[in-house]
Amino acid sequence: MERILKLSVIIVYAILLKSCSDDDDNATINGSSIHGTWQLTESYMDTGDGTGDWETAEGIYTYTFLKNGTFTSSQFSKCNTGTYVLNENQLTLNYACDTLDEPLKIADGKLVAKIKYNESILELTPIEPACVEGCGYRFEKTLITTNGDK
Repeated sequence: MERILKLSVIIVYAILLKSCSDDDDNATINGSSIHGTWQLTESYMDTGDGTGDWETAEGIYTYTFLKNGTFTSSQFSKCNTGTYVLNENQLTLNYACDTLDEPLKIADGKLVAKIKYNESILELTPIEPACVEGCGYRFEKTLITTNGDK
């Protein structure tokens, strides 16, 4: 009886350890992963009257999100790496520098956005810093790798 009890405890611990593995992917929505490289394709700007529309983006840049919680970006010339946190429908980007350069001047190197995505489209709506009249950015997934990092 003691042997069965010990075996049961070992099995329960094994199941618990497996469920806590680092392979868990909390960066998914409906089975779609944020991991990979995303290129800006469209931007939304509104003057505040609700007549804004999505237009082909100028100043194309990319984000690459890795499974280890880091990202790279070509958006800012002097700061292009950092860490990210994805909680439900909010993405927080913590750049590895104190300030971000043009077109935004952000003192703490942190951007927060509402996020929607699927396997091929990612949409960001800035929360911090917020757009006064309304804005958004659409990205298309451009690079999918299988090396375990992306």
